[in-house]
Amino acid sequence: MVLMLIVAGPRSGWRSGGSLTLRSRAITSCIRNKAGFARPERIASTRPEEKGAALCLGPDDGPSFWQPEPSRGHVTVKLWHGSMPSNMFAMGTQTLAPGGRLGPRAFAVGEGVFFVYRGRGRAIVNGQSRSVAPESLIYVGRGATHDIQNGDDGELSFAWVVTPPGLETLVRRIGIERSPGAPAPAPFEPPIDARDSYRRCRMSST
Repeated sequence: MVLMLIVAGPRSGWRSGGSLTLRSRAITSCIRNKAGFARPERIASTRPEEKGAALCLGPDDGPSFWQPEPSRGHVTVKLWHGSMPSNMFAMGTQTLAPGGRLGPRAFAVGEGVFFVYRGRGRAIVNGQSRSVAPESLIYVGRGATHDIQNGDDGELSFAWVVTPPGLETLVRRIGIERSPGAPAPAPFEPPIDARDSYRRCRMSST
């Protein structure tokens, strides 16, 4: 439940009185009661069947897709509105082949976080380049052009979280379904409607 109380201040000619203060306290109490499930003491006393969803996923769990040039790697989608109740974000992992890159792109809405956990390369955000290695984190907001490049001889892998969802749909639309352990296909070009796929997924490719 989201409850907003907007009160005009003195500059707009309103003055807060005692009744408003009491009402504000009542609303705050209501919010606390409704949000009580988030309190540690409430969580501890809640029956298992009343608690929220929980997942523990292995490396190969989740739909996986080979990606076209210039990535030449694969993406595994871990969390999306289908594997969990929330429709507020999506999460996955991506591996770039040696010499691969995301390609310059930007979120038309929302934002994303990328966390490198294997390999080395470079991140280019709004034209500025920085080296990345395990435990490097990249955050990009709406409209920020970003790219991740693998300039190493090995693979570069990172986890990503985006909100709102959309990236998980894009990698499916432009990719080829992958089975864990299967050999990589020959490099392939993006589909001819790739730009439309970016647009539909609220992203842009430059």
